[in-house]
Amino acid sequence: MRLVIRITLLLLVGSLALSACSLLSSKPDPGELTSTAVALTPTAMPATPTPLTPTVVLVAPPDANQHLSGEFEREIRALAEVDGLRFQIRPSLASGDLTPEMKIVVALAPDIGISALAQAAPDTHFISVGMDEITATDNLSVLRSRTYDIESLAFIAGFIAGVITPDWRAGILLPAEQNSAALMEQAYRNGLHYWCGLCQPSYAPFIIYPQSSQVSDPTDAVAALSTVDTLVNLGVQTIYVPAEVSTIPLLEYITEKQLMMIGVTEPPASAAGLWVVSLRTGNLLDNFGLLWEKVSSGEPGIMIEVPLDLMDTGSGILEESRQRVIRQMLDELSTGLIHPGLVTD
Repeated sequence: MRLVIRITLLLLVGSLALSACSLLSSKPDPGELTSTAVALTPTAMPATPTPLTPTVVLVAPPDANQHLSGEFEREIRALAEVDGLRFQIRPSLASGDLTPEMKIVVALAPDIGISALAQAAPDTHFISVGMDEITATDNLSVLRSRTYDIESLAFIAGFIAGVITPDWRAGILLPAEQNSAALMEQAYRNGLHYWCGLCQPSYAPFIIYPQSSQVSDPTDAVAALSTVDTLVNLGVQTIYVPAEVSTIPLLEYITEKQLMMIGVTEPPASAAGLWVVSLRTGNLLDNFGLLWEKVSSGEPGIMIEVPLDLMDTGSGILEESRQRVIRQMLDELSTGLIHPGLVTD
């Protein structure tokens, strides 16, 4: 019996030994494992660069009009957000700063060399704001105020004086420079008479209007104020004060004399009640939205010149019905139907 058990155990041990040998003989070759591992390793793919967001850049030089800079920053930031553009503001921009993601560059006056930048980056659209000497090209648009010479402004002021002044009793303060003074005086007279014809007063003093007085030195307060007294003594009720002679003390003195004023600058608060109108060009920002729309639609080089507008009319002297008459005259003047130097008495 014991012999049978021993034989059985020997057979069992032998069977286990044979199984172990079989497992060892079936071990895979290390080279095959390496090949398999290499085959299972994924091939590395090249990284795809993330496209940069198109950008609109506002260039506001340190000596730009700070109020205008603030207004344009708010406006362009809002427009960029609507159009899905990144906004950036910079004090300067050189050709080396240009990058492909710059879609639109808006530059405020003074000129930063925008024409050269536009040539260096043909795929970027540049917008010049407030620069008088810039010419529009395919990728350069221009937004600026229309220029009016001293004759045109004097003619417009004379016409307005005729519209609002009882009995046509209008006057003008002239600069010391004789040639400019002569041009202004004639154009102012032409404008007044364009409205009222002979402009003959119906009560004394029976003199021909408009009357004029020359300011030899605006910084000499006594002499400058005496020119106002000259016009007061001639029965003048409305005075045109060109930029060449306009000072705060002079405007305040005219206010004391209770005369209505037409000017080309914003009036001081003390003169607001007698201020008829300021002959200034309209707000550039008000016209920027139209320009942005055209540029965004792909329209090439655009030129927008903002015309003169009737500003600072809060006194109510130049009521709306009168403004319509004046705007019609302005349209005729801008299209060349009227020339301030050719309209004679």
